[in-house]
Amino acid sequence: MEVKRFKGEEKNLLEDAYKVRYAVFVEEQNVPVEHERDGLDEKSYHVVIYENNLPVATGRVVDLSGRYKIGRVCVLKEYRRCGYGEKVIEELIHILREINIGEVLLHAQIKSISFYERLGFKAYGNLFEEEGIEHIAMSLILRGAGRF
Repeated sequence: MEVKRFKGEEKNLLEDAYKVRYAVFVEEQNVPVEHERDGLDEKSYHVVIYENNLPVATGRVVDLSGRYKIGRVCVLKEYRRCGYGEKVIEELIHILREINIGEVLLHAQIKSISFYERLGFKAYGNLFEEEGIEHIAMSLILRGAGRF
């Protein structure tokens, strides 16, 4: 396993993230490709995890006017339940701690709530739909709490 952390200006690494995201979100979950690329990647921090030089997992964290949000977390189907998703979150949290951020938000697909709860995230608010998929908002306080 090789982990790369980078800012969105690094186009070659960003293309590797797009490969994983396209396979999961566009091909598997039927998200329109024009919605998957939302224009926030260039100002985001990213993580891509490789196995034998193949990008297999990715995620990003974006600054939305002082509120940091994790998103686009995904793992190729054949690599799920092997710890890659947790490693992506761990690396994103590490980035946030390096820049002294105290809280992070995310929108979790319903099927992923227990995954994020195991990592210390707490759900809040009501269910809502994004791209035809039910989600719930979750947050994690980074100062003095959680697994990280």
